[in-house]
Amino acid sequence: MHGSCKIKSCRCKCHANLEVVVTEKVEVPVASEEHVLELQERIYAAEASFIDSKHDFIETAADYATQIHTSQQAAEASISEFDTRLANMEALKRLEIKIPGKAKPIDVGVQHEAFPKLVEYASIGLNVFMRGPAGSGKTSAGAALAQALGRPFSVVPLGPQTSKSDLMGYMNGAGNYVPSLLRTGYETGHVVLLDEIDAANPAVLTIINGLLANGHGGFPDKMVGRHPKCLFISAGNTYGRGADSMYVGRAQLDAATLDRWVMLNWDYDWSFAATLCGNQDWTSHVKLLHEQVGRLKLRVVIGMRAALHGALMLAAGISREETEDACIWRPISVDDKAKILANMPKPVAPVVSADEPEIYKKAEHHIESDYVRCPKCQGEVKNNVQFNRTQQASNRKPIPDFKCLQVVICKWKVWPKGYDWKAQRWTTS
Repeated sequence: MHGSCKIKSCRCKCHANLEVVVTEKVEVPVASEEHVLELQERIYAAEASFIDSKHDFIETAADYATQIHTSQQAAEASISEFDTRLANMEALKRLEIKIPGKAKPIDVGVQHEAFPKLVEYASIGLNVFMRGPAGSGKTSAGAALAQALGRPFSVVPLGPQTSKSDLMGYMNGAGNYVPSLLRTGYETGHVVLLDEIDAANPAVLTIINGLLANGHGGFPDKMVGRHPKCLFISAGNTYGRGADSMYVGRAQLDAATLDRWVMLNWDYDWSFAATLCGNQDWTSHVKLLHEQVGRLKLRVVIGMRAALHGALMLAAGISREETEDACIWRPISVDDKAKILANMPKPVAPVVSADEPEIYKKAEHHIESDYVRCPKCQGEVKNNVQFNRTQQASNRKPIPDFKCLQVVICKWKVWPKGYDWKAQRWTTS
């Protein structure tokens, strides 16, 4: 080690005329350039060790914060789901039907929102036409009505091939009358549902016009009086004005037939569906898909049946993907599916506080991007523009930094391209 000499002097007066001077030669070391670089290396290593320790501490703290935040979100989601179910329960209270002359009311459970109107109309002897989309619960409402009124229930299915004998009965080869469901219900006091009435042959339906409006009807064997407790209700997908873009097999009913009915709108009741399914998340998803179909005016049915069938499959442990494919997408074309999904509302991103790291692109050592963002201060700088040290004379490249100095210790290791944090070095020039 090279050095330089300095003279250290000491003067003392031992006598008035005598001065003694003592000198000492002292070596003062001067550091070489290699030694300075070695010291700088040690300082850098110590700083890196300190930053690494601080990084581990903050990463652990961030993990705890993330766990707390996740637990809080789960708790809030559970509370929200409970509130939604509670609101549905309050909106869908169990119905009790009080029959005059009977002390005890009849409990028909939770029903469609239009069910009270159905009971009200039918109880005063009106013929009720329930118009609603496929799978909206019209047929089950007829059964519930019969239960509420304490009467038997008969379903008369109608279609293009329904004949006069299917409705009125017929005389067989032995001369004996074979009654139909309509005849039995008319004569013995059933609640009779004419199902899919707008799919029937309108000319054939005119045969029963007299049964609907009068207190008696002519059958192949004799005239029969209408039982006082006999009620007629019907279910259709249209108002009887003919086919539309969705229900192409529907017929235009005769005006004389339509004149015998009072119309009751029977749309999808999604709160009722959620109660039946017991799966609010799945029902809400099906409802959103249904709304997009209506907005796009597609000839596609995504209704309450999809919600009910899907809930059963999910409860049986079948995967969500398989359930959605089987209950919703298989009858739908690929193009229509793409349109529906493209118009689904995007999930709202959670609000991130200043103290909470926001996940951008996570990488093992660096990100492939010209710009990076600090999760703490949200500052954005271009790679290799801002540094936390002055560029040294050597080829060493400093660690880049943001305003809050968090880029080198943040949880998600947001490093500029080319800097290897674990190796504490730049991998590219």
